[in-house]
Amino acid sequence: MCIEIRFTMHYAVTELYRSKILQSPSSALLSVSSLPPRAIVSFLVHCFFKHAKTNYFTVEGTWLELKLDMAYTNPNSITHSDVSTMCVIFGVLAVGTQYAYLESATERISGRKSTQHGQFTGDTVGVLLYQQACLLLPDVITLSSLESIQACLLLGIYTLPLDASGLAWIYLGIGVKLANQNGMHRKSCEDSFDLTIRETRNLVWWTLYTLERRIAIFHGRPFSIARSDVDTELPTAKSDVRSSPHDTCILATLQLNDRLCSISHSISLLHTSPTSEVAERLTRLFNLQQDLINWWKTLPNNDIHDNHTSHLENLRRAMHLKLEYCLGIMFAGRYFIFSGPCLEGNSPASTTKIQNASPSGINSQTRHMSSILVSECISAAHTVIETCRHLYNTIGLARASYTEFSACRAALLVITTQCLQTTDYRHRHALREGLAMLKEMSGEAELACTEVSLIEGFQHIIASMDIAGDDVAGGVASDFSIFKK
Repeated sequence: MCIEIRFTMHYAVTELYRSKILQSPSSALLSVSSLPPRAIVSFLVHCFFKHAKTNYFTVEGTWLELKLDMAYTNPNSITHSDVSTMCVIFGVLAVGTQYAYLESATERISGRKSTQHGQFTGDTVGVLLYQQACLLLPDVITLSSLESIQACLLLGIYTLPLDASGLAWIYLGIGVKLANQNGMHRKSCEDSFDLTIRETRNLVWWTLYTLERRIAIFHGRPFSIARSDVDTELPTAKSDVRSSPHDTCILATLQLNDRLCSISHSISLLHTSPTSEVAERLTRLFNLQQDLINWWKTLPNNDIHDNHTSHLENLRRAMHLKLEYCLGIMFAGRYFIFSGPCLEGNSPASTTKIQNASPSGINSQTRHMSSILVSECISAAHTVIETCRHLYNTIGLARASYTEFSACRAALLVITTQCLQTTDYRHRHALREGLAMLKEMSGEAELACTEVSLIEGFQHIIASMDIAGDDVAGGVASDFSIFKK
């Protein structure tokens, strides 16, 4: 018994040990002097919680205000153990600058805005705040506290619209590693932490875990931790310490991510399966997509015009949930988008396997399921364009929103394939409209060169279709002129 107690105590001490000798004792105090004036900070914090904090939990507002009051009223009380808190503050402020233009536009034109006016408001200020947070990062990692994990999460969110598959993925990965070191992926005992801290740890973990996996899935990166190694419970809608009306959207987002991971795994199996197993793998993918559709129908207020236009403060949360749902539907069907007869020579390996998939009955069945996967994918793409248009016409598209930009980009890729295969005006109109919104979101965001090339590619496709359409129209007009004569 004594041996067991000693082992438990030794294990606890080892897990909680942090090397203080490696920390910079004055870094936190020095960073206080770099804070902007209190009025500017209050404005950026307001922008963060109003526009940036949607369906992911990062930091509690009351806790942040207490820490800000301490930093401004009693800066000498800041010690080396507060370095992660200071990094969180700079992270929140940096993200707030990315959305500051939305607030000023809302004040000018009463909720309907356009992003045609120049660069990000406060863009230079945001970079300076981000760089200040980065200066603290070595000590943040060394301290490895809950606030350290929140700081990495915020840095990842700030870099999402700038370099999702690079810097953002790295920051989120560091956050996952620190969370693992703190045991946040494991189910904790009820008496191990205060109830508020326990729920905060749980929400931070699942936000970090969800974002990291979404980036990994959509950008071809490996996961930092296997799902089988995670046994902490998902947050619940009912809480003794939380009373946020947005918990429903947060929980739905977490559930949506689990379904996206299942779809991603099913697609991976389909890619590597022998031809004899294609029908079985495809059936599983088809069922996962249908389960996702049925799950979405069970959610309250999931329609774009249902109970949201009268509550603009909740609109972006609801629309982000819808965009992420559509991304999941498109992700399940996009691998079969080129399986049409005109493009069989360019079909991916998974589609080729389906085309060769054995005996009569199974072959027709697989073709039927793949056609439904594609039709749902195309429908979801048009829903994304409609949703982005709705945002644009009400509270405006957010340039720094990874959800809005990535959903619009994915939808345009799907719609472009349909424009190449058909001459349906609806597809061409959606492509033009979506491209205009995508360019508006990405115009001054300093996105990677690949994103710029993508936009230029869309422009080239539209121009080619317009030329072809003009030639056809000109030919018809000439024939009619000859007929009149």
